Amino acid sequence: MSPKWASILRHKVKHDPRNSIMRDKKLKALIKEYFLPELPEFKWKGRLLYHENIQELLRGVYLDSSGFSVGQFTIEPFIQPLYVPNDSIVLTCGERIRDEILGTWFSVSDPRILVSLPFLVRRAKGMLDQIKTPHDFYCNRELSGLDNIRTLETYAYTSCYLKYPQAISDLDRLISQGKADDRSIAWVAKLVADAENLRETYANNPEAAAELFRAWRDQTVQILKLS
Repeated sequence: MSPKWASILRHKVKHDPRNSIMRDKKLKALIKEYFLPELPEFKWKGRLLYHENIQELLRGVYLDSSGFSVGQFTIEPFIQPLYVPNDSIVLTCGERIRDEILGTWFSVSDPRILVSLPFLVRRAKGMLDQIKTPHDFYCNRELSGLDNIRTLETYAYTSCYLKYPQAISDLDRLISQGKADDRSIAWVAKLVADAENLRETYANNPEAAAELFRAWRDQTVQILKLS
């Protein structure tokens, strides 16, 4: 049975290719020995490994660090549509891989990780292999869960990006949910305003909306320094 996306992650990561992972020789060695051979089409920058095809989706694995324990990391496969404007790596549509014995936090100093890591990396790859196109991403929306406004945003924008018949209703659902949330929070108010602007543009001129998506994609790639 294919693994399912849990969409349990709700945070963003300010990605810096000069991340401290490069100073952790043990973790760097693990990436070279266990991650890169299983992910031959992936690039490696700091704590981020991502598929070289970044035309529409960022399909990656992020190795988050612990602020409490040196040498600890997580394995977090995720999908981020690049046509949704963002200045960060967004882990909302992803999952933190769990080992039955080791949990979700792994230590470079724990010899048991050498046994588990090949299986964990393959699980992460298997999850990413399920979603290779925006259409795949949209079709898996129920697996990710739609209880989070950021998740709703990515799927509503994808529906509009693909010019699906339900695009307007998906945007309306996003706007309605946003208005039900606390719009005194700046990012929620901005999300609603942006969605309303996209809805108006798409309803009046779908090609103008397509131009917006292309511009957002290029902007996101540039900000995240993925090219």
